[in-house]
Amino acid sequence: MRRLMLDANLLLLWIVGTLDRSLVARHKRTCHFRTRDFDVLLGLLARVDQIVVTPGILTECSNLLRQAPNVTADRLMAVLAQLVASLDEQYVPAASVSGAAHFCRLGLTDATILGAIGDELPLLTTDVALYTEASRVYPNAVFNFDYLPRL
Repeated sequence: MRRLMLDANLLLLWIVGTLDRSLVARHKRTCHFRTRDFDVLLGLLARVDQIVVTPGILTECSNLLRQAPNVTADRLMAVLAQLVASLDEQYVPAASVSGAAHFCRLGLTDATILGAIGDELPLLTTDVALYTEASRVYPNAVFNFDYLPRL
């Protein structure tokens, strides 16, 4: 089974683009992406069997989705609510990562991501600090979405 963990930014892109492709360029938290990026993400997701997230990723994504006008935010949250059922949510206790050297620098969500990924669970991220740390620990299990070729 091919599994992939998405960071909150890419989960956000997926949800916003799913609701309305044109919203990708207009949402406060996805405006740096283009619809082409959404298409690339969809192509990648079609090649995996299971999308994995952590409770922290879902929380961050939920908070970022709400940074839209009320009606749009409600519709985005409805997409998230539907999507949650198809995601594999991996719980990593905060206590198990709070002593890691990167905890203070990256924060709780990213520390739990690093606690969950590995050779059997690669990470796709847009976060440079997370990518850098994950590359140090798991050089073959992390991919920076921004470095992927766009056709």
